[in-house]
Amino acid sequence: MFGERLKSARKMAGYSLEELAGKLGDITKQAISNYENGKRKPNSDIIIKLAKIFGVKPDYFIRATLVKFENFEYRKKSKLLKKEINAIEEKTRDYLERYFELEQIMGLDKKFSNPLEDMQIINGNGAELAAEKLRAEWKIGLNPIKNLIETLEEKEVRIFDINADKKFDGLAVYSGDIPIIIINKNIEDIVRKRMTIAHELGHILLKLKRELNNREKEQFCFRFAGAFLIPKQVMLNELGEKRTKITLNELEHLNEEYGISIQALMRRARDLEIITGKKYQSFCIRVKKEGWEKFETGKYKGEEKPVKNINLLYRAISEEIISISKAASISNKTISELESEIEIVL
Repeated sequence: MFGERLKSARKMAGYSLEELAGKLGDITKQAISNYENGKRKPNSDIIIKLAKIFGVKPDYFIRATLVKFENFEYRKKSKLLKKEINAIEEKTRDYLERYFELEQIMGLDKKFSNPLEDMQIINGNGAELAAEKLRAEWKIGLNPIKNLIETLEEKEVRIFDINADKKFDGLAVYSGDIPIIIINKNIEDIVRKRMTIAHELGHILLKLKRELNNREKEQFCFRFAGAFLIPKQVMLNELGEKRTKITLNELEHLNEEYGISIQALMRRARDLEIITGKKYQSFCIRVKKEGWEKFETGKYKGEEKPVKNINLLYRAISEEIISISKAASISNKTISELESEIEIVL
């Protein structure tokens, strides 16, 4: 168990065997390899030193591995280094292990249900209908989704925001029957983050025809994401069925209300045939020529960050179900850091 945990921590930090040996100073690369392969076990002093290097609690190395993943799929895999991919996967595993443990302690056993599991998507119109069905099943109607992460967390989709290189936006993966969306915490553009989340939701929920190529799958997930963020009927109500010209003012209004980018709105208008393909191409040429920033001038003020797990942790502390030291271990914080966050009012 120790060797498996050590390898996971090393990958999470993005270190090679040689780099970790350099951090430890008096431990060779071969010795670390022996630790990871279970041939040797370090003494307590080395374990404490490793914990400090990796920024984890010493009990990390004796925690049983609970999380197994199915098919990490990177939409931009070619741009990520192998060690960056390893770090994303191991950080996700560590986070989920800690919070799955908390859910077990709290006796939570809620199951995820996919309302779209009986739909097979073979084209863009199918993705559009899937988004409409999902909004109906989740009783969202035509309303703006003001907090997308909170909406998904309420439906038992786990969201993990991770510190990662700007080359990474997000990905979707399953652990057993639990769907997980991982997003880059460093995405500053909130509407881009919302589109990334909705896009990954498509990869989780849509049953895409096996014969589709990757480009088609991406297109249909993007179509689903746009339709989920702003329904077809809203687009038709706001813009009309056919347009030859659209003002930036109209798009900014929809951006501010529905939290979707102006470029994505124009793509929605093209998909719904509100504008022609030729008009959309002209818009894309203008974006490229003048710079995309000119067309992202909306003032959407929403906030998107996971809250379910941290609120569950605070509840466990306040009801004295777990000790503050156990809570610190689960949250990977010091006791003093956690105590400074908590203020009991009752």
